[in-house]
Amino acid sequence: MEEIEYLCDYIVIMDKGEIIANGTYDELINKIDLVEFIEIEYNNEFNDDVVNEIKKNERGC
Repeated sequence: MEEIEYLCDYIVIMDKGEIIANGTYDELINKIDLVEFIEIEYNNEFNDDVVNEIKKNERGC
């Protein structure tokens, strides 16, 4: 997320085509109460198996 702070003036986060959060980096950091987060980068076409594996390993699920 370090790159976002330096490269983006405004950020929009979408989930399944819906905007779930938007604002500046500082606004978004202040909106969320996270102790930790994961960053995922991929170079190939999006794969549902990867998403399902991530969801299976989410805390609190």
